[in-house]
Amino acid sequence: MKNKKNLRPLFLISLFVLSFLFSILLLGVTLVKAEEPAVKTDLIWQKERLEEDIAKTRQNYSQSLEDYRNQERFYIIAYDQHVSLKTLASLEDLVIKTKAVSLSRDQALINYLELLKLNLYASEGVELLLKNQYLGLLEEKINGLKKHRQELEGKNSQKEVQSSLDDFVQYTDLDKISEQVLALLALSRLQRIYDLALPLKKDIDKLLDVGESSALSALLRASEETDKTLSQAQNNLNLLWEKSKRANSLESIYRNLTKELNPVYINLSQSLAYLEELMDFK
Repeated sequence: MKNKKNLRPLFLISLFVLSFLFSILLLGVTLVKAEEPAVKTDLIWQKERLEEDIAKTRQNYSQSLEDYRNQERFYIIAYDQHVSLKTLASLEDLVIKTKAVSLSRDQALINYLELLKLNLYASEGVELLLKNQYLGLLEEKINGLKKHRQELEGKNSQKEVQSSLDDFVQYTDLDKISEQVLALLALSRLQRIYDLALPLKKDIDKLLDVGESSALSALLRASEETDKTLSQAQNNLNLLWEKSKRANSLESIYRNLTKELNPVYINLSQSLAYLEELMDFK
């Protein structure tokens, strides 16, 4: 029993990490990476590089979004002036401002899709076939926007700039794709917490010798009740993953995120509370 008491802090740490991940998920906060051991595996190095890429891309997106908003204000001013003045000079200024806001819009969208792609690539719990499908779709849109932006840079006349604006209609589905990926990311975070909770429960059972308990013992009943909530979480997750594969379902999940994910939230929250109680079982 002495060895089991020595192991108890390790399980408490694991439980704390799980509870922390769950609270972060509820609050929608971005995790800050913890310090890794001195000896690092290739997997850890890869993870750190990916986290650095995500942080850098998030910063780039923030800057490009701010630039787009500034250019949009300049465009609105130029548009209002041209409506009022109707001069060749005001028309020329409007064309210049239209091109500038279009370029900054393209760049902001490119950075946003890059950020979505990196987060999806880093996610755990998403079926590989589904993940690759959306990674490919994001890459296709990113390359298309880069080409559109490059072509726009070489256009200067009113007709050419207007033609480029007309071409942008092929990217009007970006909001739909964004919602689909964001729904996948939300599901993957819940799946990750469940995947961490399951082996922790097995380790706690082993630590407490649940398998040796009497069929009438309070410990066995508590362990079985915890298994039940974890099983409910798994069933609800499976239902969501199955639903996500149906046409237009991911957008529906995203637009009703709280309602759709609430059953799993409840199951996982109860499971974590039960795991904490099991650790204090007498």
